[in-house]
Amino acid sequence: MTYDAAPNAGYLLLFSGSDGAIKVSYPSYNVSYGDTWTYRAGNWSKFSLPEYNNATAPLARTYAAMSYYNHSGHRYVVLFGGQYGGPAGGFLRDTWIFNGNNWTNVTPSQLNATNSPPALYYPSMAWDPVDGYAVLYGGCTVSGCNYNPYVSNQTWAFEGLKGSGSNQQAQWVHLVTPVHPPGLYSPGLTFDNATGSLILFGGVAVPSNGLLYTNQTWSYTAHTGWVNLTLPASHQSSGNTPPTRVWMTMAYDPTNQCIVLFGGQMNQSKLGNPTLGDTWIYSRGSWSNLTSSLSPSPHPRFGAVMAYDESDDALVLFGGLSATLQHSPVLDDVWWYTGNPGAWVEKNGTAVTNPTSSPGLSPYVYAAVIVVAILVVAGVAIFLVRRRTRKGRGPIE
Repeated sequence: MTYDAAPNAGYLLLFSGSDGAIKVSYPSYNVSYGDTWTYRAGNWSKFSLPEYNNATAPLARTYAAMSYYNHSGHRYVVLFGGQYGGPAGGFLRDTWIFNGNNWTNVTPSQLNATNSPPALYYPSMAWDPVDGYAVLYGGCTVSGCNYNPYVSNQTWAFEGLKGSGSNQQAQWVHLVTPVHPPGLYSPGLTFDNATGSLILFGGVAVPSNGLLYTNQTWSYTAHTGWVNLTLPASHQSSGNTPPTRVWMTMAYDPTNQCIVLFGGQMNQSKLGNPTLGDTWIYSRGSWSNLTSSLSPSPHPRFGAVMAYDESDDALVLFGGLSATLQHSPVLDDVWWYTGNPGAWVEKNGTAVTNPTSSPGLSPYVYAAVIVVAILVVAGVAIFLVRRRTRKGRGPIE
């Protein structure tokens, strides 16, 4: 999901998802969908667009990356990669743009190692308005994400389109930096307008001895490259550094001039995943834990999505999972983080389309993306999952 600030838009845009029915084996694993939704003034509405037709719209998918793009008068939403067809499905390397009315496939016609990122799922992407491109980092290149060579440590820039008319193609550039975060999947990534840099936090690294949940903080600009801002372990405390996590939601709040981080998951043990419900802000180089001062607050969750909604002047958080990876109930609630100082407010709007028959999304691990994109914010590529919801609670099936 991303805020689409194009002249004919002015809404949060959400694409794709899966049914969330995590079962034992493929093909009964989960079903991906390919619908497009908007959220405006507290209400969901489904776009009347072709679905499941790769000629006119992206394939249904999970674990993709999506961001806003706004440079030199060109404004649209860009979508990259992901996975389709459950765990035995394929991994995607396509690039699409949404212009406020339609999706267009702008994948380079002759893919090679220099003109596009590899096929990825769990990458993160965010719009950098200072440097004028969307930055994509990390992700997994093969199923499992369990082996170091398959977790990307590459940084890519989406620099718009080249060509004209129906021959326009995505222009990707591999940004080679001498210093960079470790290979990660699903880190938080968003633009910090207060410092003029992208901020990356957390995610899962895969060293030789297994999965490593991280709580590193990095910044990126074209001038400095990647800079590790993580406090030494001896200086970290429960008040100045969020615990290690993955599948958190993170977005910039221009009202309070800080990044807001919520929730996530501390590990992936099927015996009891510690699911987080804490709220942190990142302001000019420092993390602060606001959890104890915020009541009410969203239920603990991971895989939720959040973006700044310019028209409502609020961060909008949607859905997520509330417990273990295999058996979590999928949440369909909407919360706003709004005001100065910020506070959480539950907002349950109405669905414009028939809530008993219209396919829709509720975030869970990784289906569609909610990305922020006004003048300053790019979104966090996070992923959503479809479920049947109660009337008036959001996109529905």
